[in-house]
Amino acid sequence: MMKPPSKREALLLELLIAGRKGISQLDILSSNRFQPHQRRDRYCSWNLSSDISKLRREYGLSITRQTEAYKSNSGRVVTCKRYRIPDCASAQRIVNLINRLRRLRKAPLMECKRSSYLVSEFAGPEVMTNEK
Repeated sequence: MMKPPSKREALLLELLIAGRKGISQLDILSSNRFQPHQRRDRYCSWNLSSDISKLRREYGLSITRQTEAYKSNSGRVVTCKRYRIPDCASAQRIVNLINRLRRLRKAPLMECKRSSYLVSEFAGPEVMTNEK
């Protein structure tokens, strides 16, 4: 029996799928709000910044962050970090890491066509500042 994806693998895949838009803690919480445990391969965490820091430290990945302001229901302004993959080279490194994690759990690798498409989404100039 194949093991489910690790938290790291699921987070890396979420970052790839999000493309240039990236992900924030609010995105993660809202996507899991109504179906928290129906998709086991979805990333779910209460502390996205900590998980991103671990990926940066342990694997030397380049993931950019930017502070964004959101208006809450009560009218208060709340700040949140948005994390993005900065370029094609970083996206390719993430695909390679996902495949390495999949090999370890004896899961099929990402299809070449899908991974190529996801990496190509990061082609072109970066549109945000990098606050590492």
